[in-house]
Amino acid sequence: MKKKVFLFLSMLFAFIATAQVEPIKFNKYGNTVSGYRPGNQARIMLGVFAEAENKPYTTINILRFEPNINEWRIDNVGEDYYTISTHTGLYLTVQGSAVEHAKLIIDHPKRTDAQIWRIVPANDGTYYILSKMNEQLLVTVVGPFVYLEQLKIDSDKFIQEWTIKKE
Repeated sequence: MKKKVFLFLSMLFAFIATAQVEPIKFNKYGNTVSGYRPGNQARIMLGVFAEAENKPYTTINILRFEPNINEWRIDNVGEDYYTISTHTGLYLTVQGSAVEHAKLIIDHPKRTDAQIWRIVPANDGTYYILSKMNEQLLVTVVGPFVYLEQLKIDSDKFIQEWTIKKE
């Protein structure tokens, strides 16, 4: 299994290095970041609860998908890196160090690597979202929580592929 993961990661990083000549073009406002829960295929989205959307250090949650709420702004900051922010101006941020199981929060803009993301194609219009702090870790839903995790191949317990679009 470790060989399979290493081979896949090697291919993914080779793809990143060669395939993306032009920056990915997302709408600047109104993007949802959603995925499908394995098994029952229920669509969920990344976001924060409305009562906490103005509060820094709020933990990112998974929510039932609803268009026009919890929308993100995605801006290219150069060299195929992006910031992902809420309409309140708080940025998707790695809390603490970029290690496995690191939580994601929203925080004031600091423009550190904790708030910079690489967004790379995965499968059929989906994307992996990797932290610039450690590009071997992907935004992942594990049960009800959102963490950074290594790529999980052939798993029906994790969400690591995201649809990013204006609904």
